[in-house]
Amino acid sequence: MLGPMRKRLLPLGAVVVLLAGFILARTVRYGSDPSAVERAPDIAIPESAAERLAGSLRIPTISHEDPAASDADAFRALHAYLQTAFPRVHAQIERETVRTHSLLYTWRGSDPSLNPILLTGHLDVVPVEPGTEATWQEAPFGGRIADGFIWGRGAIDNKSAIVGTLEAVEMLLGEGFHPARTVYLAYGHDEEVGGTGGAREIAALLKSRGVGLEMVLDEGGVIGEGILPGIPAPVALVGIAEKGFVSLELSARTAGGTRPCHPRRARSGF
Repeated sequence: MLGPMRKRLLPLGAVVVLLAGFILARTVRYGSDPSAVERAPDIAIPESAAERLAGSLRIPTISHEDPAASDADAFRALHAYLQTAFPRVHAQIERETVRTHSLLYTWRGSDPSLNPILLTGHLDVVPVEPGTEATWQEAPFGGRIADGFIWGRGAIDNKSAIVGTLEAVEMLLGEGFHPARTVYLAYGHDEEVGGTGGAREIAALLKSRGVGLEMVLDEGGVIGEGILPGIPAPVALVGIAEKGFVSLELSARTAGGTRPCHPRRARSGF
């Protein structure tokens, strides 16, 4: 006989299976019209942009669970590097530091009636596991350009977003472009350990100034080739939420009885 707990779980399991099947069927049947989206014009990106990203990767802005273990000099070095790499940005756009290591840029728009937008990224990277350095194909903080790639910790997560947005703004400033709405660039320094000292403080600062945003564009993912077996075309991850965690405490109550329960059945039934 099925135990009381298993009897309760079976209907729930059936509902989950049906829901998964429904979602899968809808996904397979969903279509799109590629002609509805116009291809954006190609933009000539200077080869020096790769070197600027590589240069940022050589600065080990590592986040640690213990803030005291973080290297403040590395973050200051990255700040200075960005100033040198993007002179127009730092000459024409407001920049301020938040909680010492995070950066907030404000590119004032010409129409104050329009809500601003916020583009984000993070300056920090995760540590390298001690003793694994020899197993890396390239040095984690070498910032080397080789075989058509830019190698280094942070190349994808997430200095590419920071350097990429700054490259775009630097280019637009050189063309004399001025945005209608204000654009904020927010770069936190501790995203990899929760963002409480960076992103949270930047959000609180903007809130205290009464800033209401039209849109927030976070770091997102990458467009990769060969990342999914059987799909030769480039694949992009459309991220609409942030990762998180949940802690659950489960308890079960059932009437006691005199019948002995087989240990194996007890394990399989829960």
